[in-house]
Amino acid sequence: MLTIDNLTYRIQGRMLLDGASATLAAGWKVGLIGRNGTGKSTALKLLAGQVRPNLGRVDDPADWSDVLAYFKGSELHGFFSKLLDDGLKAVAKVQYVDLLPTALAGLGRVRELLAARDERGVLDEVMAQLDLGVVQDRQIEQLSGGELQRLALALALVQRADVYVFDEPSSYLDV
Repeated sequence: MLTIDNLTYRIQGRMLLDGASATLAAGWKVGLIGRNGTGKSTALKLLAGQVRPNLGRVDDPADWSDVLAYFKGSELHGFFSKLLDDGLKAVAKVQYVDLLPTALAGLGRVRELLAARDERGVLDEVMAQLDLGVVQDRQIEQLSGGELQRLALALALVQRADVYVFDEPSSYLDV
């Protein structure tokens, strides 16, 4: 279980998260719903360790020692400590899937790319669930937007992690 208490993040003079709190139990699947620009993606990036909490300080952002001192005695202190010490692995699905062809250029075909990252031995299952068999022999540059989104989901799902973050998982998909 993870209890988030008083998580704060300010960007460009605007408070996105102001004392955000939640309790998340192991195995839970949690969705964040809200209007654009309300901090959903930022909250997910904070929990994935992609962004450091700035404690609302824009001009003098907090470093990790400030963050750990601020959350001392809370579950977030332990969470961020484990994240920093590689004792906790968070995997985040790439949000901007249109950048994948450039980022993954020359790394092989869809199946090869996924097989190289399959830490859980679930390659065939994930490919079947996401209907990637039909594109498994294609180069990344040949994929449509929806196919890139499904590849991004698969790239996250085949990795072993304690926390999985899927920001905007249905963009580009016809659902």
